[in-house]
Amino acid sequence: MMEFPPCDQLNITAWEQRYSVNLPQDMKDFYLSTDGFRLTWNYSQTGHVLPVGIMNINRIADLRRVAGLRYNFDSDLPNLLDIEFQQRNDQPQFGVRWKIFEVDACDGIGKVCLVYPPRSDGSQVDDISEFQIDYSPPDPKIWLIDRAFEWHFLAENFQAYFRMMLVHLGLPQWQLRFSGLGPAPWAAGLQTLLAPHLSHAHTSRKEYPTVDLDLGIFKFRSRNRKSTDKMKTDENLPK
Repeated sequence: MMEFPPCDQLNITAWEQRYSVNLPQDMKDFYLSTDGFRLTWNYSQTGHVLPVGIMNINRIADLRRVAGLRYNFDSDLPNLLDIEFQQRNDQPQFGVRWKIFEVDACDGIGKVCLVYPPRSDGSQVDDISEFQIDYSPPDPKIWLIDRAFEWHFLAENFQAYFRMMLVHLGLPQWQLRFSGLGPAPWAAGLQTLLAPHLSHAHTSRKEYPTVDLDLGIFKFRSRNRKSTDKMKTDENLPK
């Protein structure tokens, strides 16, 4: 596990001013405690040590924006903005209005991103046709973009994603379990071998086996206490 010093408040403020967004409070608390996170663990079998799990959160300096920019010197070459029309309306877009930041490179299978939806114009109409104005900034969410530029929703916030990462032990391609593709066969076999509990992640609690523990096993009396009680009983008996 790599140790990182806490991030300075000035660095967080500078990042927010650079991209004109507010870092979520849970993510801000994380960076104030440690500027990044990286934990790797190995699996030993028959004397061979195999690297398996990687849990990674980019440093604040590596929380860079993905897409949203077009450069003049390569205008004739395709980029992420050229495939924006292929995205669905309920998914993040590669346009300049969306702000997307890389949280983890996922060892080459894609990118885990912090996605800020575009700001609304403030005008909204509720169910009873009343005009309302809401200028509150949208809450960012955690998405996965795979190598085919397909988006897959992961978590509502950074805290939920961090817990998901810990539960899945940072196993290879664990993020793809929440996509339509799924992990590769070798990665799925590794998850079944090292973390069989993940195969029941989408089942209800009622399907898990339970064991009823008899609390009476904790009610015991020492021999000395029994002998003392017997002596008191004998004394109280009529002679």
